[in-house]
Amino acid sequence: MEKKVDELRKESKSIDERYVATHKQISALQSEAGALLLAEGSDSRAFKELTKRIKEAEENIQNLLRLKVAFENAIKQAERDIRKKEKKNEQS
Repeated sequence: MEKKVDELRKESKSIDERYVATHKQISALQSEAGALLLAEGSDSRAFKELTKRIKEAEENIQNLLRLKVAFENAIKQAERDIRKKEKKNEQS
């Protein structure tokens, strides 16, 4: 069971890293969008495509947050189960 918790923690850390990377990507895309807006205006095809990419990255952030919460809950539950099992073994 403890091995499973370690695996969950590793995956949770990976989600954290993807979250940070996606945030950096959004910031870069937003800067690029600002430059495109100045250069070509809001009706340009390039600007519209870039805003679509930003929206997709923001949706990815939301998915990562949902995953993070699920992993945190799974880790907490597994830790509770381990404590219960240890307590039960101590009483035996």
